[in-house]
Amino acid sequence: MIFEIFYMLFRFGFAAYLIGNMTNLVVRGSSLTKKFRDTIQSALSFAQRNQLPVSLQDRMLSHLSLKFKTDSEGLQQQESLDLLPKSIHTNISHYLFHSLVDKVYLFRGISNDLLFQLIPEMKAVYCPPMEDVILQNESSTDFYILVTGAADLLVQKNGVNQVVGEAKTGDVCGEIGVLCYRPQLFTVRTKRLS
Repeated sequence: MIFEIFYMLFRFGFAAYLIGNMTNLVVRGSSLTKKFRDTIQSALSFAQRNQLPVSLQDRMLSHLSLKFKTDSEGLQQQESLDLLPKSIHTNISHYLFHSLVDKVYLFRGISNDLLFQLIPEMKAVYCPPMEDVILQNESSTDFYILVTGAADLLVQKNGVNQVVGEAKTGDVCGEIGVLCYRPQLFTVRTKRLS
């Protein structure tokens, strides 16, 4: 009889524990979704208030959607690395990116020591398709190495964008503007994620 009482109390306690944890997970997930909905709603109201073109509105929404996806799937690489000590951050960055950066024409022939110092200073950026990463004639302070995906190189002539090339995995974009302090020659627009 006493065993049955303790058994029932244990079952009630265990069931309450499980229900509490499941409720906590559901509430956390719905709060992230609510925050995303609020962000989308405020972006749409901003776009309508300022009468932005539909193409620009779509780009804003795709960027916010990609940000939500990377946040919800745990892809916020830089935030995770910033929490770690410098030595671990350096080793992880080196492990992830050294083989790619070593193949980039801009870094051929430089010492491994310099590469080891440069790689941890690089930041991963996720860009949705059809987003202009670099604008033509912009004075850029950053250049990009494509880790995955592809981008179109565009030149605007007579008000029309013309594709003059494509950047693929391992290619560099924007290096002329950064290294020579000159306006960008091309607009770089992402094509796809892969």
